[in-house]
Amino acid sequence: MERMENMKIWRSIVLLALLLLVLTVPALAVAPEDFACKGVQLGGPSDGMAKALGEPLFDNERMVYGIHVKYYTFQHDIVVGVDPNNGKVVDIVIKDHDYRAPGDVRYGATAYWVQHVYGKKARVFMDGATWYIYENPAQKGDRLLIEAEPTTGTLLSWRITSLPLTDEEADQRESSTEWANRELNAILMDQRDIDTSAVDGSKNEKSAKDGK
Repeated sequence: MERMENMKIWRSIVLLALLLLVLTVPALAVAPEDFACKGVQLGGPSDGMAKALGEPLFDNERMVYGIHVKYYTFQHDIVVGVDPNNGKVVDIVIKDHDYRAPGDVRYGATAYWVQHVYGKKARVFMDGATWYIYENPAQKGDRLLIEAEPTTGTLLSWRITSLPLTDEEADQRESSTEWANRELNAILMDQRDIDTSAVDGSKNEKSAKDGK
């Protein structure tokens, strides 16, 4: 009887130690490798998509907050959006229930595990769904969105994107682009050598005629 009691005590001590270990493991944080899916990198070239994901089932084009994007749908509910102007990946949506992201994050992961791997974030309600939104520390404007079940917070899907998420963001980006274009045009005009030889020649010719 005493031996059984001792075993129970030791079992309780071991379980308590394991619980303390889990609770004291430091949370990780979102990293640049989280902004890719099976080798398809956000902001990277799209020419390797078929090798990484297989041939697309179909594609379609649409405007996302005024930005033209061509979307390719692959097997296992993976969709990749590409900027047709430069061929770069701008949007990745993953609804594959068997997909495993870095850190062993998968469909159905608990809110605790999502925040343990990516960092603590308050959930945001947007477009009729609930999200954890994380910024890429290596590339401003790139974001990882984790769709969470509204009540339990468990993971439903991923979205990795450099596109605007709201009308306000789209307006700010457009204003920023217009300002940058104006600045660039001003710099180019300042650096441009203006050829005045034709004007000077015309003036000299006129002066010579007036002298006659």
